[in-house]
Amino acid sequence: SRLGDAGVADTALLASRLEGKADSEFLEGLRSSAAPADRAGDYIERIAELALARRVTAAGDHIKSLAQSRPHDLVSSAYAALDNATSVVAASGLGVGDSIESYLRELSRLAQKPQSLNGVPFGIAGLDARHGGMRPGDLVILGGRPSMGKSTLALNAADSVASSGLPVAYFSLEMSSQQLLDRQVSAGASVPLDAIRNPQRLTTLDWEAIGRAGVRIKAMPLHVDCSSLLNTQQLHARSTRIKRQLGGLALIVVDYLQLLQGPAG
Repeated sequence: SRLGDAGVADTALLASRLEGKADSEFLEGLRSSAAPADRAGDYIERIAELALARRVTAAGDHIKSLAQSRPHDLVSSAYAALDNATSVVAASGLGVGDSIESYLRELSRLAQKPQSLNGVPFGIAGLDARHGGMRPGDLVILGGRPSMGKSTLALNAADSVASSGLPVAYFSLEMSSQQLLDRQVSAGASVPLDAIRNPQRLTTLDWEAIGRAGVRIKAMPLHVDCSSLLNTQQLHARSTRIKRQLGGLALIVVDYLQLLQGPAG
């Protein structure tokens, strides 16, 4: 019920409505101890921190119960529970009218720089000129016959993004880490792959180029996972973990999709 015609109540009116559950002195103490308006932001931040702590505690209890039941996808489920507890859920929809103005402004901004890419480059000039680079939210699928260079192109794209300082996760379900490094070093040093695989043939100049490529590769925010058996839940869980480790994730590469298994269980 309403507390007053103006919708505002003093401590005396509140005390009378609460019917003995709180007296005026107690309510006056609450009022006087309330946060001043200029500190509201600090209190809101503190409330958000406490809410996060409660969600993480609940997730911990859930993970504990998962461990006791020992499901097949224990690790994936545990990561998912923690991810749900620490993620902020945004609104699920947005009207076109709400987004068209910002879209047109962005389109106009991009039009002012005709020589620059709209996204992160693949690292191949012709493909970048045609495609415009990769942008957030893009799903790019490379298709072709066997031995046409799909994995090499995917690795080049990962290298290109990581070289710009953006974090990348590369999941190779087919090749080992040694095979991937062979290709990375070969491309980075401009040394033929067969020479990398037969290092007795490498020249002094080749070794110098390989050394420079090694320094560059080491500095990349590129995480490589060469697990041969990986399902979609594990992919999501590991990507989430890598995102936390690297402080973000600009690109996820899966080589290749047909080897990715469905959910466990």
